[in-house]
Amino acid sequence: WPLHLRMALARLQSCLPGRERELSQLAALFGARADPTLGALYVFGDCGVGKTACVRGLLRELQLPHAYVNCIETHGPRLLFESILNQQARVVPSAANEYTGSGRCDSIPLFLRLLKQRLQAEKEKETFYIVLDQAERLEGSLTSIFLRLQSLVMQNVCVILVGCVEWSRLQRPTDPTPPYTMFFANYDPDTLVRILSLQRPAHVQAEVYEPFLKVVLAVFRNACKDLGEVQHLVRLFFPLYYQPVQSGRVPASNTAALYRLIDPVLKRQACKIYLRETSTAEWLQELQQEQQQHQQQ
Repeated sequence: WPLHLRMALARLQSCLPGRERELSQLAALFGARADPTLGALYVFGDCGVGKTACVRGLLRELQLPHAYVNCIETHGPRLLFESILNQQARVVPSAANEYTGSGRCDSIPLFLRLLKQRLQAEKEKETFYIVLDQAERLEGSLTSIFLRLQSLVMQNVCVILVGCVEWSRLQRPTDPTPPYTMFFANYDPDTLVRILSLQRPAHVQAEVYEPFLKVVLAVFRNACKDLGEVQHLVRLFFPLYYQPVQSGRVPASNTAALYRLIDPVLKRQACKIYLRETSTAEWLQELQQEQQQHQQQ
């Protein structure tokens, strides 16, 4: 691989621990900027396992021309088509253009014709990537169109669909050849600790932070598997865990004492993590009161 690609991979791998193999596989599938590529790629796995972060991160790091669309946000074909065309033309709808973007597009034939014309007009014949996130929300007929997009426009375009279910649950009998699939497995506990350690406060030592992460994962692992939600829980609970250290009651090196103080609070909250009838601020206040009562006892 060229030096710039190796450097880009190294930067991404440092930001996305545990996804070194997947990033290398994606880079190999992308190839050089003007190389013929796959017509369609389906990346799937549970929520919060780094699918979108790896795909978008690599496209951005390599500065490859692409369009990204979240299928939940584009609730109709027109929004989907126009978003792709606007990004391909590097046009951002604004007051200056009366929020019209690069033009109106509300039908499949018009979308195919415009995309083909614009790709043909590009001086650099580079692969254009279209990323469709939350692909299971895409209409079935549109999925079939995007699977055949490369052959329909006769241009070097690659469609990357990102979803949370296996392809067999999305495939229809009338669909063309299925896309190349790539599976993202769930993170193991050690990798989760590495990822969560990236948000460690600068004033906190790793020897204090990592045991706390292991406690949170041990308590909430079965109830909460989404990485984003776990990161939110870590941000909520760490001030409670670290408060005895800041007040001088417990040395930072005494992780056993810190564990004894926070463990009952975490276990009580694990039972109702998704059943709270209060706001996050009220929940935090309740947690602080519980911890203070536990410390006094």
